[in-house]
Amino acid sequence: MQLDIAKTQIKRSNTHQIAIKLPFYVVLKVGTLTAMYILTLLKPRVT
Repeated sequence: MQLDIAKTQIKRSNTHQIAIKLPFYVVLKVGTLTAMYILTLLKPRVT
């Protein structure tokens, strides 16, 4: 019984960590893409 409880707790913490990491990863991805897009837009004006 105790092993099962421990397993479910580990599973829950893993899914919780993924839930925290995923939005952060998405924001990071979108942020880098927008930054690159802005840089490409600004480059012709700078040169």
